[in-house]
Amino acid sequence: MDQYIVNENGVLGAFIPENHEEPMYAVVPDGVNVIAESAFQYFAHLKSVTLPNSVVEIESGAFYECYELETINIPESVT
Repeated sequence: MDQYIVNENGVLGAFIPENHEEPMYAVVPDGVNVIAESAFQYFAHLKSVTLPNSVVEIESGAFYECYELETINIPESVT
């Protein structure tokens, strides 16, 4: 099962996929407010990310070198 490391302020600091070699589809849990700078970086097989409406910020570099990322829904709450 994929894991999401979220601190007490609702900042998603890391995504830990169950399998690094197969296509990945991340569904960020509700209550996350910020996607941190390196939360998803270097996951070349990440295909899609679903963000909850609670997200208000995506820091620069959060999806760095996610070469296969095809879709990401960015809620209107992101500023």
